[in-house]
Amino acid sequence: NADLGDVVAFDAVTLQLLPFQATVIKNYETGYYWYDVSVYVFQVAAGGGNTYIGGAFKGVNDQVRTSLYAYDITTGAMTSFAHNFDGDIISLVATSSKLYVSGLFQQVDGIDRLSALASFDLSTGSLDNWNPIFDNGSNQYPYSITGDDSGIYIGGQFSIVNGNPRNGLASFDVSGNLTNWSPSGLIDAEAIVKNGSMICAAGITQNARNISFFDANSGQAMFAPISINNQVTSMAVNNNILYVGGNFTSIAGSARTGLAAVDLTTGLLNNNWNPLLSSVPNYGTSKLNAVTTGGGTVYVAGNFISINNIPRNGVAALDVTTGQPTDWNLLPYISQSSASPLSIDVLCNTTNAVYVGGSFDQLNSVAAPNLGIVSPDHSNVVTGTVFYDANGNGVMDAGEKGAADILMEVQPLNLFYPTDANGNYKAFTGIGTYTIKPVLFQSTQIRLHPLILRCHLRVTFRYLATMILQFKSWQG
Repeated sequence: NADLGDVVAFDAVTLQLLPFQATVIKNYETGYYWYDVSVYVFQVAAGGGNTYIGGAFKGVNDQVRTSLYAYDITTGAMTSFAHNFDGDIISLVATSSKLYVSGLFQQVDGIDRLSALASFDLSTGSLDNWNPIFDNGSNQYPYSITGDDSGIYIGGQFSIVNGNPRNGLASFDVSGNLTNWSPSGLIDAEAIVKNGSMICAAGITQNARNISFFDANSGQAMFAPISINNQVTSMAVNNNILYVGGNFTSIAGSARTGLAAVDLTTGLLNNNWNPLLSSVPNYGTSKLNAVTTGGGTVYVAGNFISINNIPRNGVAALDVTTGQPTDWNLLPYISQSSASPLSIDVLCNTTNAVYVGGSFDQLNSVAAPNLGIVSPDHSNVVTGTVFYDANGNGVMDAGEKGAADILMEVQPLNLFYPTDANGNYKAFTGIGTYTIKPVLFQSTQIRLHPLILRCHLRVTFRYLATMILQFKSWQG
């Protein structure tokens, strides 16, 4: 007599129903279903002092939350914002006063939203009356949403909005009224993003895929479309540069591995920004699921094991100018018993945090089921030197050598990082208080040089009798 979701669990001896919830998640790209014994996070957005998380779930921290919940950005506490959806939330965008969501639902709080779109007043948390009708109510696909306090723009596969012809793109003002904005060319806009007075839309035309650039007011084309040979899943803008992620291998006739940059002052591909992503073995080509930007950094997430031959496990931070990975390095992990593969699908960058969502159990050996909140500050790492203290004075004097291949232990994160040939180490920690010490044998005379701490490489090790296996390089 309880709504427990689509999978339930019983005690094997007593047959008592256990407090376990799970949900069947529909992968709208492939049409297949799979069982996920935890939850799945599809999208994160920040606005009005809160962070909003949308996805496929029915509870958070033992409280009922169906597909959408909110955290206070300042305190980190979950808010009372709660609404009942009859399906998953795939995309959302927040302005200073409104939250717009789209997904695989048809009702919110028992009220029809047949086009799978809804909006909320962030001052009251209440559901708005906004209820646009796409394709006479028959279109129930999730939509891409972008916008700001001046209005929102929606992309998808539709041809009619509120009885008016629209070709895959539509716009609504702050009052929820359909505007006259009606660009032509696309029939299915898979990803859209706004940059000032420009709307960038990636999708399908009658004969091909491309990225188009439209004036946000008139709908007129601002540049010639850029051809692309496969799906675009995410786009983000930083300083008039459009960063494009997806599962494409060619854009504007140039080879790429699912990630590219376009100069929005010229509408041309940036040929100098070309990070090389290496795909997971046996999983096809590399694919990006999410791109976001902040400051001088581009954050990316998807299906890859390295960028420019630097190991990165599905999530990375890149320099906006060079495309090189920074020291910011997360280590997502999913248990072998999980019903879903490791997947990093969501990134949202705010002033003081990066939200990482997907199908995983841990980030950097810390429990973070399906959602991790980490610092965007690349300085939140620890650096130092381990050396042979010949005179025992606790200071690294001239002539005293650094100790290579010493394993540094970081607690309470339970992470381990090796020193290099000169005894230097770097270890990612994030914000907090940590104890960092070398893993030593009793006869070893080694002291820590009290420098600022930094690090990015994690190794796995075992003890064999009195020998430790030392990893001078590691990948995988």
